[in-house]
Amino acid sequence: MSNDARHALGLDLERFAQDLRVAHCARTGDHPCVGTCTITPTGVELACKICGGAAELIALLTSLDEVCVACAVLAGLGMDWGALAPETQRSIYTRVKATDLVRRRGMP
Repeated sequence: MSNDARHALGLDLERFAQDLRVAHCARTGDHPCVGTCTITPTGVELACKICGGAAELIALLTSLDEVCVACAVLAGLGMDWGALAPETQRSIYTRVKATDLVRRRGMP
């Protein structure tokens, strides 16, 4: 992507990269980032030899068991999962997952 294209999109890659480093490495003290960041279809995976690793969900796949349950409950209430803000989707996913009531596919 050219600099003109980045500017037109309002994307400052250097600032974005630095924000990711700070967000990840600020967890365990002040040190230069020695990790990696992988952008995945569902979010961002961070790996640092000093901090450890973390996966930050941004967009949840509707194929996740917990999301399927949430979609079914919302549909029963006349609501659409896709109409919810990503923050709300992540909150619902976290709460459904915390109940530990969703059985994995193929499990009894």
